Amino acid sequence: MKKTIIVLLAVLLPSTILSASEKSITPEEIIKMTASVDHKKNESYLVEITGIGKAKLDPSNNFQSKIEDTQDFIYPTKYSVPVVTLNNKNNTNKKWEISPSFPFEFKKGKIGISIELQAKRVGSAILIFGTSSYTSFLKFNHGIGELTLPVLDRDDKRENNPNTTNLASFQTTTTVLYITALPNNVYEIPVYNGKKFVKRSVIVTVQ
Repeated sequence: MKKTIIVLLAVLLPSTILSASEKSITPEEIIKMTASVDHKKNESYLVEITGIGKAKLDPSNNFQSKIEDTQDFIYPTKYSVPVVTLNNKNNTNKKWEISPSFPFEFKKGKIGISIELQAKRVGSAILIFGTSSYTSFLKFNHGIGELTLPVLDRDDKRENNPNTTNLASFQTTTTVLYITALPNNVYEIPVYNGKKFVKRSVIVTVQ
């Protein structure tokens, strides 16, 4: 059964909205920040995040870009079934030759952090929208079903071949980002590093 999670945004009193923050903004400051200002027609924005990297957002990429700190992870996605043949050249003792399951198709993924960003100017502020996603490898699971089981010897007393099938398991944690940045000011964002959320400094400069 498909389930849909809906996030409802409630209209709260100003005192409730600001209770979690030590800072506030006045109506006059909002008017000043959002008022039209003169700026270069083809200006671009450089977003730098400490410890991760930087991205340039300009008209050539529709003010969208990505910061990545990842590594390739190659993992198998398909396995053959085990094959058993009888080796009886001397017509004496029967001996099984076992070819276990083996991977024949692979996929390349990325583990680490990937931050997708989009910029839009509103008055003197640069609005930064995006997501920060961290993908980590969790573990290998074993295949399901009879033909993925360990192979026993003829008298069923011990394993002759483990018949290993490694199926990768990943986890991605995504954080939505929204920054109303004034150029050259420093802001902090929560970034997941695979173990916990840490604060990273962000600065936006106009070029």
